[in-house]
Amino acid sequence: MKSKYSCIENLLFFPPVKYNKEKLKTKLKGKNILITGATFGIGATITYKLAETGANLILVARTKEKLLAIKKVVERKGGSAQIFSTDLYNQEQVDILISEILKIEGGIDVFISNAGKSIKRSIYKSLDRFHDFSRTMSINYYTPVKIMLSIIPMLKKNNGHIINISTLNALIAPVPE
Repeated sequence: MKSKYSCIENLLFFPPVKYNKEKLKTKLKGKNILITGATFGIGATITYKLAETGANLILVARTKEKLLAIKKVVERKGGSAQIFSTDLYNQEQVDILISEILKIEGGIDVFISNAGKSIKRSIYKSLDRFHDFSRTMSINYYTPVKIMLSIIPMLKKNNGHIINISTLNALIAPVPE
């Protein structure tokens, strides 16, 4: 399959990743893995890759229909998934999500914090849009921290892990137009 990226992009930003599927299955079987932003991009790809590991995937995203569709794919691949339709900007919904996560039998073993929002326009076109920055900070920083603070005791007990994911845009300085 031909890569959609140039040779330079592949070498610098997207090097090929190889992993041992059997070892991954051995390590993750029976683990509870919480994934935010599970229905799009990196989150969906991770979900599909982990579907065959025997892990219980706890999938979080805004759109219930997309969550249901991904859950069907996970189950078709032999995996199991719980879904939570949650807008991570809405703190009431986040509190409900956290209370449900805390009830999960065995606790959380891995938290993949992937949900994110970026602003894709010039700063000059954002001067009257402070609410966009507030939403971005909430989804990209405050909410993941809130979730982490709630589940760290579980992660410690389970010798768990936190994986924070950011897109390449986070590495590029914004440039005014």
